[in-house]
Amino acid sequence: PVPTADNKKKNMIVTILAIVVVLGVAIGAALLLTSSGTKSASDIAAEFNTGLTQATAGQTDAAIATFQQVIKDNPKNLGGYAAVSYFNIGSIHQQHGDIADAITNYQEALKIAPGYLSAKFNLAVAVTPTNPTYASTLYKEIIVIKPTDANSLFNLGLLTYDAGNQAQGRIYIIKAIALQPSLAPRVPTTVILHPKK
Repeated sequence: PVPTADNKKKNMIVTILAIVVVLGVAIGAALLLTSSGTKSASDIAAEFNTGLTQATAGQTDAAIATFQQVIKDNPKNLGGYAAVSYFNIGSIHQQHGDIADAITNYQEALKIAPGYLSAKFNLAVAVTPTNPTYASTLYKEIIVIKPTDANSLFNLGLLTYDAGNQAQGRIYIIKAIALQPSLAPRVPTTVILHPKK
């Protein structure tokens, strides 16, 4: 769909999101399962990696089915595979514009892994168009844990500025750009970072 003038600022936020399904590779590879009911740790890991391969190859329906099977086979989230599977399903839905399904899966990931910052970030991006106040709360939670998260600071700055607190919005945005200069071109022309006195 063509962005309207009304949602261009919100689109600036979404554009800094890197929804990377293969993010699960690093997380999954670093996690070790100890047991998982009827399936062995190596079976769960292999199943998870199959889902990543499918997602990378663009076989999204198959990937979702595989990640759902990982969740079913690992309900206690041993090794983190279930949470990352929810995250990956959410990412696929978000990439395809299925925002409601994306939100549901990010929320499920956070239920079983409340400190999962990538899921929290993607959830914040997903809810921004309909609930910017909730998105701002999520970004604040992220920067409490990770104060140098430039993308969260940037998005929070845009939302804060847009909500009418321009001074605080500028502080967040300027800090984000100091941490990650590549964000500077993403500042909308409607945002004045250095107002004339």
